[in-house]
Amino acid sequence: MKFSIVMITRNRGDKIRTVLGSIKEIEYSPENYEVVVVDNGSSDNTVTTVKQELKGALFNWHIQEEKIKGICRARNKGAFTSKGDWVIYVDDDAIVPVKWLHAYETAIAEFPDAVVFGGPAELDSNLIRPWWWCEKFDWTMSCQNYGGDLKPYPEGGHPYGLNMAIRSDVLKNSEGFNTKLDDEISSFADETELFIRLMKDGNQLIYVPEAKVIHCVEQNRLGWNAYMARRELVGRSHAYLDYHHGTEFKHPFLKHLRIALEDFFRYLTPAVFVQELYEWRGYRKYISEISNAMT
Repeated sequence: MKFSIVMITRNRGDKIRTVLGSIKEIEYSPENYEVVVVDNGSSDNTVTTVKQELKGALFNWHIQEEKIKGICRARNKGAFTSKGDWVIYVDDDAIVPVKWLHAYETAIAEFPDAVVFGGPAELDSNLIRPWWWCEKFDWTMSCQNYGGDLKPYPEGGHPYGLNMAIRSDVLKNSEGFNTKLDDEISSFADETELFIRLMKDGNQLIYVPEAKVIHCVEQNRLGWNAYMARRELVGRSHAYLDYHHGTEFKHPFLKHLRIALEDFFRYLTPAVFVQELYEWRGYRKYISEISNAMT
C-alpha cells in the first residue's frame, strides 16, 4: 500500500463530514491507500459520523482510539497502526483536492531520496477576518505558501501538520512525535520538533505546490482572545525548542517591539504589537517553569 491518510479528531460531530467528503472524492486507485481516523477521546457523535460517511467506501479505512488526549500521542497511534509506505496527515477541518495523492506521488518520484513532503494551505475564503487581522496571521492557522514550484523548503521552513507526508519507516524508526509536547506545550511545535530531529540526519523536506488544502477553521478561532492565546503558545513552543534543541527563536523584548513596528507600518493593525507581547510572554513563562523545576 502506497499511502495511509491519517486524521486526528475529537468532538467534531457533523463538522467532520466536510473533510471526509473531500477524501471520498480523491482520484487514486483505492487499493493503494487507506484512511486511518484516530479518535482522541470524543464524547459526541464523531465516531458514528465517521462510520456513516465512510460506509461503502472503496478504499480501506479503520478507526483507532487514543484515549489519552494529545495530538502527538494520537498522531503516533495513527502512524504505528498504518500500513502504507507513506503516512499523510490531514486535519479534521481541511478540504483536500481530488489530485492530492497524485501530487504527492509525483513529488516522491521527483525527489526519491526525500523523506518528508508538505503542501500549501490557505484559510477558507468564507471566513470573516476581523478588522485587525492581516495576512501574516494566517500562518498561525497552519497556512503557508512558498510559490508554485516543486522544491526543497527554504531555510527555516517546513510542512505543517494539517498537510504533510512522511515516509513510514523513517517516522517509526524516529519513534514518532514527541509526546512530552502534549503535556508541556499543548503540542504546538509537534511537527517542528520532529523535523529538527529528522534534519539532523540529513533528511530533506520538499514543498509540493499541487497538494494544497483549504483550512476550514471555526470562525471563533479568528477571535481576539483565541488568536492571542495561540500566539502565547507560539512563544511557549519556541522556548521548548530553544531549551531542548538549541534553536535560536529567543528575541529580547526590544526586538519584538522592532518587529511589531515594522509590521505595523506594513499592515496598519495594532494587533501586531499585542501578538509580539503574547509571544514574548509565552516564551518567558516556559523558561520560568523550567527554572523553578530545577531549583
